[in-house]
Amino acid sequence: MGFAAIIGQEQEIQIMQNAIREGRIAHAYLFVGGPGSGKKTLARAFASALNCLASPGATPPDGCGVCGSCRKIAGGLHPDVRMVSPEGNALKIEQMRLLQREISYKPYEGEYKVFIIDHAETMTPEAANSLLKVLEDPPEHSVIILLAPSPHAILPTLVSRCLPVRLRLLPTESVARALVERGVDPALANDVAPAALGSLGRGIVLSEGAFAGLQEEAVELIRGMSGHSAAEMIARAASLEKRREEIGLFLEILLSFYRDLLLLGSGKPGSGREERGERLLANQSRLDWLGREAAGYSRESLLFALGAIARTRELLPRNVNVRLALEVLLLQLKNCRRGGSLFSIYAHEEKWHV
Repeated sequence: MGFAAIIGQEQEIQIMQNAIREGRIAHAYLFVGGPGSGKKTLARAFASALNCLASPGATPPDGCGVCGSCRKIAGGLHPDVRMVSPEGNALKIEQMRLLQREISYKPYEGEYKVFIIDHAETMTPEAANSLLKVLEDPPEHSVIILLAPSPHAILPTLVSRCLPVRLRLLPTESVARALVERGVDPALANDVAPAALGSLGRGIVLSEGAFAGLQEEAVELIRGMSGHSAAEMIARAASLEKRREEIGLFLEILLSFYRDLLLLGSGKPGSGREERGERLLANQSRLDWLGREAAGYSRESLLFALGAIARTRELLPRNVNVRLALEVLLLQLKNCRRGGSLFSIYAHEEKWHV
């Protein structure tokens, strides 16, 4: 895979292509971006452009994707391109010492030795100091690429010796279009894209997973909120608790729906699309239903619902009773419907002033 397959990072790609064209390749780079932002894909594309056998001197510089070198890099088999990943939960000093030894040798069959350090933020202090020694006196024809979610997660002395490349979030429209190009149903792509949070990688995972089913479950829950009994809400919490790997995504989907309800309920009756916030909706394909549903909530209750979901998301990674947390949340959401008998009590106790 070459640069041409990467979308939305044109400025960052141009920086690397200019460096190759002008012979100003840095010895160390820091690729910064959230999960699924394409850091690893971009690093491999850069390694291919540096070592491509079929198109040296190509304009603009890029890997061809078909020569032996490019195919080995794509398959993780190139002797001069190494991916260094955490062992367990951390990158350890032994891994950096091995890197230090290997980088001192000349490239075996390529133009550059490239070491891609994944999850660089997990380096132990000892590992970071060992890598720092390499960066202080890097061998010729070597490139080290650190991948991390933020420069603040890395030892400052390491950051100062790297050329930063910050990957940007993709527009929702770009994510949707890229998903469709990869064979995802257009309707699903349009639903998934806002939840991808600017990450194509995240969008791909969502489109292949349980997103569509969980979205329908969330719609059915909200649609029947006023008719569900407390016992039914507790039973739903028990069902969800058994699917722990899906809870985070389900709460994220719920949050997006209540946010949309707030946007639609904030405009005055008869106001235009812009004033009602329709352009900002995360769930555009469900506009008609959301518009009808918004009439069942007050602005105060929707703000409370958003806060309740957000607080539950923060609690779940901690050592809490997951089922109880979900039961409380669903009962709170039920009573956020207009006329919910307990909402005023919840809001008063939470001091949810709006």
